[in-house]
This record gives sequence, structure tokens and C-alpha cells, in this order.
Amino acid sequence: MNGRSKVRGRFCDLVNIAPGVYEATYVGHSVRKLFGTGKLGILFRIIQPGEAFEKTVPLWYPVRLLQKPHFSCGRHSKLARDWRLLFRRGADRWDRLPVTALKGIIVRVRVKTVTRDYQQQPLDLVNQYSAAECIVGRVNPDSP
Repeated sequence: MNGRSKVRGRFCDLVNIAPGVYEATYVGHSVRKLFGTGKLGILFRIIQPGEAFEKTVPLWYPVRLLQKPHFSCGRHSKLARDWRLLFRRGADRWDRLPVTALKGIIVRVRVKTVTRDYQQQPLDLVNQYSAAECIVGRVNPDSP
């Protein structure tokens, strides 16, 4: 990981953990074009004790790609809703979201098992993996 907290190369190793809500922290992020659309991937490390401890799961948001490495999102997008949930306010500009502001914040993420591929075809059990579905909230919402 470099100074801008972007993950280079392969974004993350695929893991398979039980679906549920876990406490996690920000590890890094990446802005990419996947399947023809812009995506912001945020990588979270699970810090909750148990079988999933120290495993990393990605959370993907659809975004509009701007000149690399910049992106923007709509004020009613999934990313904007999660941003307001975490920081209790909107961003000054939705084309300049400082994703690294997630550093040091403990969040609750809902993890799901991905059972279908990008063409909605079922995945064999050996190919299934876990990904974060959404941010449920902040562990300590009163902290800055």
C-alpha cells in the first residue's frame, strides 16, 4: 500500500466467512473499471474476535470515473448514504470524497456470501466468497 492508501494490483484475497454483521476497520481503497462501470472498492479488516478475525472483505460502490484516480458519486447514491451514516453529515463536494477519512474508525459491516457470478449464474460452493454488503453503522458514533 502506498501513501495514498490505494491498494495496487490484486485488490484482495477471496475469503469465505459466515454471513453476519462484523466490526471492521478500513485497510485501503481502489478505484477501478469493472464490467464496464466505475467502482470504488473499500477493503475492511474484521477486528471482531472469532473465526473471521483479521480476514479482509471488500465493499464495492458504483461511482463515476473522473481523471485517475478521482471519482464522483451522486448525493443519493449508496456511497453518499453510507458516508452520511458514518459522519452524520454530507460531503462538501461529492467529487472529492476523502476515503482515507475512514482510517481509525470502527464500523459495523454486513457480510454476505456471493453465490452468483456477474452473469447471475450460480457459483459452485468452492467458488463462493464473502463480500461486505453495506455499512450498518459506527461502533462509537460520538467520536470525531
